[in-house]
Formats: sequence, C-alpha cells, structure tokens
Amino acid sequence: METPLGYGPSSVPLAPRNEPLPFLVKLIVCFLAADALERCGVLAQWGLEAAKASELTGSDFDVGGPLGLLAIGISVMLEVILILLVLLRTWWGRLWTQALFLIHLVYAAHLVLIAKPELWVFLDTPGRLRIGGTLVLDALILAYLWSPEVRDTLDR
Repeated sequence: METPLGYGPSSVPLAPRNEPLPFLVKLIVCFLAADALERCGVLAQWGLEAAKASELTGSDFDVGGPLGLLAIGISVMLEVILILLVLLRTWWGRLWTQALFLIHLVYAAHLVLIAKPELWVFLDTPGRLRIGGTLVLDALILAYLWSPEVRDTLDR
C-alpha cells in the first residue's frame, strides 16, 4: 500500500524474498561495517592508552573525553543496527541509512564551508581529496538509496 509522499512500501508487486541484494547495496553494507570496525579500533586504542595513563586526562590520545567516546560507541551501535535493517530489507533500514548519510553530508559541508573554512587552507592535497570524496560519496549513496529499483528491493 502506497503511503503519502511516496514513503513506505510501494504498491508495485515485490520481487521474491530470495532475490539477491544488488551489488551496490552490498557495497554500502560493507562500507558501514568497515566504518564500524574503524570506530571500534578508535575505542580500543583509547582504552589501551587510558590503561597506560595514571588518570583519564593524562592520556595524549583524547577524542573529546568521555562524551566523545560515548558518541563513537553510539555510532558503532547505530551502524550495526543499520546493517541488520538493510539486510532484512526493511523500509526503516533504508530510511535511517539515508538519514545517516544526509546528516554526515550536511555536517561535513557545514564544517568546511561555514564553521571552519580555514581547515581547507591548511589541509594537504590528500586531505582535501578525502573530504571532497566523502561529500561526493555521501551524495551518490543518498541518490542510489532513493532510486525506485532500490526502493522496491529493500522496502518489505
């Protein structure tokens, strides 16, 4: 049943449940998994550094203190939930994955264009390419997840 504004499962007959996920959806899931593993590495590195230091504030490796670590931990849990929801082909999985990439796109663009434009001046070429590539990648993933083919495949 079609819902207002085109959100929700479509009224188009769905493909059988045993249809494999599109390659690019699998790639997005791998990207989310790799990002979650990288963030787990940051948490592990912080834990090792904190264990060596006599007190938490004495560590040279501080990602913003306990609040920053909480944010990293929450993002890891969120990415794992998104992976499961996308693999289960739920409408919410696609919607929240789009929301995650949209928030990241807006945050990165705001940081570079408005909040701290001087960062762009001090970045070397690989850093600029990484930020520009991140913005383009986020926009491409958003557009792909919004496409009708993916909506029909993932919205169950």
